[in-house]
Amino acid sequence: MKLKNFLILGVLLSLCWVCPAQQGIYKLRVCWVPSAQFAGFFMAEEEGFYAQEGLALEISYPPRNEEMFDTLMAEDVDFVMEWFLYALEFKAKGNDIVNVAQFQRHTEELLVAKKSSGIQTVKDIKGRNIGLWFAPQLQYSFKEFLKRNEVDDYHIYPILDNITLFLNGGVDVVSVMSFSEYHQILFCGYKPEELTVFPMKEAFPNLVMEGIYCRRETWENNKQDVIALRRATLKGWDAAFKNPEKALQIVKRKCDELAALHNSSNNRQIYRECSFGYALQKEMLENFRKNLPIDGNDALLKKETFQEGMNIMNLTENDILFEDFAPRDK
Repeated sequence: MKLKNFLILGVLLSLCWVCPAQQGIYKLRVCWVPSAQFAGFFMAEEEGFYAQEGLALEISYPPRNEEMFDTLMAEDVDFVMEWFLYALEFKAKGNDIVNVAQFQRHTEELLVAKKSSGIQTVKDIKGRNIGLWFAPQLQYSFKEFLKRNEVDDYHIYPILDNITLFLNGGVDVVSVMSFSEYHQILFCGYKPEELTVFPMKEAFPNLVMEGIYCRRETWENNKQDVIALRRATLKGWDAAFKNPEKALQIVKRKCDELAALHNSSNNRQIYRECSFGYALQKEMLENFRKNLPIDGNDALLKKETFQEGMNIMNLTENDILFEDFAPRDK
């Protein structure tokens, strides 16, 4: 009898030991292959900041043809990093997602042209060929920018995340990120004074890019864990900025790990552009240092940002309420 009681007590104690650990396991799908764009997440993982908060965060990367919000709603992951304007559109269609973290102050999208092509002002884009990222949700801000400048005659050529068509003269204007493809253009030999650059943050000063989204039930049932995840990630970014060399080495290791995981000719496209090289990754990390809300900011979406996006997407409060899209902690 004593042995039986002892065994029962042992089982109960083991359950008490296992359950708390199980509660903090989450899956995050970031929006691209490994790069310095995610250095904060990688450093938080490396330094044990998630573990200190009682969390285990599994970070994964999307195939090129994945609709990440569909993956989220299918409950294959708990969190996704996805485009802000696309999230508004997805929410307006009745999908119950919420923004729980925003680690940016403004958008880094640019339209870039060669001055030698004769493009000096926005009006000069009229009638030209424009290379825009292939996904429709990545084109919203550019199209609105051109519309507001009364440029409605142009030809769109969908591109992936490279500048080859632009360098070879196939398009006159190309969409790029200030922290990646723009520097690729410079590394190819162009000088800033040879380029005409249209920053979207000047047209839309409150616009942001990717945020962290989850299903409402995830937020409602795990608020403290979500807040802890946000807090640990900010600590990770702070650590990355204080020790950039270590952060860049972790990025390189993540690239190598993904390359090894998909080491076949059919799957290499998923990680081909993740190894831009040390110089570009360093530029990317420096850019994020300037753009992330580390000093006392709780990384919540701002109301003026929400309204900027609503205006761009031609939505009203009848479509989405701010409090419903970006719930507060209390």
